[in-house]
Amino acid sequence: MTWMPRVAITVLTCLGLSIGAAPAQRPSGDEGPSFGKVNPKQLDRMLNPENDGPFYMINLIQFREKAVYADGRETDLTGEEANALYSPVAELQKIGARPVFVARVEDQRLGDDTEWDQVAIVYYPSRKAFLEMLQRPEFQERSIHKDAGVGRSTVMVSRRIDPPTPPGFTPQSPPFPATAEDRPLELIHVLRYRDEAEYASAPAQPLSGREAMGKYDAAAGPVALPLGAYPTAWFEIEGVYIGDERSWDEVRIHHFPSHATLEKHFADESRAAAERHREAGLADVYSLQTLPVFNRLGSP
Repeated sequence: MTWMPRVAITVLTCLGLSIGAAPAQRPSGDEGPSFGKVNPKQLDRMLNPENDGPFYMINLIQFREKAVYADGRETDLTGEEANALYSPVAELQKIGARPVFVARVEDQRLGDDTEWDQVAIVYYPSRKAFLEMLQRPEFQERSIHKDAGVGRSTVMVSRRIDPPTPPGFTPQSPPFPATAEDRPLELIHVLRYRDEAEYASAPAQPLSGREAMGKYDAAAGPVALPLGAYPTAWFEIEGVYIGDERSWDEVRIHHFPSHATLEKHFADESRAAAERHREAGLADVYSLQTLPVFNRLGSP
């Protein structure tokens, strides 16, 4: 279709990105990329979907300390303040999209030295609708604030999958409920599996990374559920749209009624003993302890 190349150019232009370019603090006057690399394979999937339909865009966001605008304008805005000016809720509504989750990262329990500040998830009715939004002048005008405020971002295209909760599961009354001083939280895991699990001592039967992680889940789930903790939502990653050349397989969001619940969960000896399976199965991971600003993902 003749419009596809123009859409691809628009996608890159309005995001302030070019394929294969690394994130950087933009020098004055530089119109190049700022907060990530576009994955050309995922861009092609967006432009030419085999079966278009609803999807979720999961954003890990690190704000600049101070906003840096491409046009060199002087500003006292922080990166977070500039990104707040971007907030394209009206443009999302016009295409049937909507934010479903925004949370502040309180603590980063696992991962490299990238310190994420926020996790945001947006539901889109289709890739076609997403690409149409990118071409709207109003959206492009807002995007300059995102480009100015975000120092680094990983953006993943995903679909929601069923977590392994028992049939008919309903959350129990937690033994450690939330208080005014101890708010509920969402623990977010971003996972990449090994093809084959790597144990310190090789098991009799080789396991895939997913199978090893399943053994950890089998130990951790029975500990979490009686505490009133449960999976909020799981996502399978189709591909990384913007990032740092790493791939990811799943994002898991788990609800904990309080920080006391989370610490009780981590202190459990049977869960801790099973951590070897998680470590054997994962090639890469972020584990982000977050405080939701709003959450429309729903409970089981």
